[in-house]
Amino acid sequence: MPTQPARAARALKHQRAGLLGLLVLLAGCGDDAGSGVAAPRPPVPVAPTVELTASREEAAVGEQVLLSWRGDHAEECFASGGWEGRKPLSGRESVLLTAAGEQVFTLTCASTQLQTSDSVTLRGLPAPSLDFKLTATRLLVGELVTLQWVSTDAEECLASGDAEWSGTRALSGRTSLAAALGVREFRLQCRGPGGQVARAVTLEGLPAPTLTLEITASQIEQGQSTQLIWSARSVSGCVASDGWSGPRAANGQEHLRPSALGAHRYTLSCDALLPGRAIEQSVDVAVTDPLAQAKALFEQRQQQRQAAGLGDES
Repeated sequence: MPTQPARAARALKHQRAGLLGLLVLLAGCGDDAGSGVAAPRPPVPVAPTVELTASREEAAVGEQVLLSWRGDHAEECFASGGWEGRKPLSGRESVLLTAAGEQVFTLTCASTQLQTSDSVTLRGLPAPSLDFKLTATRLLVGELVTLQWVSTDAEECLASGDAEWSGTRALSGRTSLAAALGVREFRLQCRGPGGQVARAVTLEGLPAPTLTLEITASQIEQGQSTQLIWSARSVSGCVASDGWSGPRAANGQEHLRPSALGAHRYTLSCDALLPGRAIEQSVDVAVTDPLAQAKALFEQRQQQRQAAGLGDES
């Protein structure tokens, strides 16, 4: 029968054998080549997805377009191109088209290891322009003026405001108009893909001036008088010259007694309501010597008597 020390040694041997077997078993489980079982691999990262859309592809310069987006499997998103800054993973935002032509708006969404981008291209349409003017804005009634215009980035133009100026017009052109009494307004509106533009001009027609200047006697004897009578309309003032001088009212009359023998001219000039325009009239007066006239008459009668054979008057 085994002794107590022998039994203890045998138990220790059994414990060592069990421990060794366990180690061999564990080593066999970790040996891929020996067992043919694959070790687990780390998960493959998922790439973010981004979808960016616009409410429309083109708009007038200065107008806004709504952008909408969604980013999945991402941690953050950033804008670039026509907009910028950090953006939420999904949302909406209005962007302004600041210039004509194409603008690209890009959104990039990223995870820890990967990133994805999406872009939209928007086209800014230039607003139409219009140069619309008259060669003169104030004229006398009946005078002609030229109305001229040039539009760009437009497709059609429509005239209004006056009976003589209405309906569809070419994108550029010119036309002649006669000034009528009063103020007339001419409007032109041009439309294009990028919007519309309107302009207006006014033409004031002023009444043409009139002037009459008369004299009661165009021939007087020395020492006698005559009378000037005048009337002016649609004038801003009148000035006398030649045989008389100085400012005059638009209507009036004046006695004249020229002392020198011979012809005398009297002129009246009146300014129209439109600066730089004037109307003028003149009259002439002949001053004679009464003795010279009597002598001439006597000599004429003498010649007639002599021709008739009656002899001279005594």
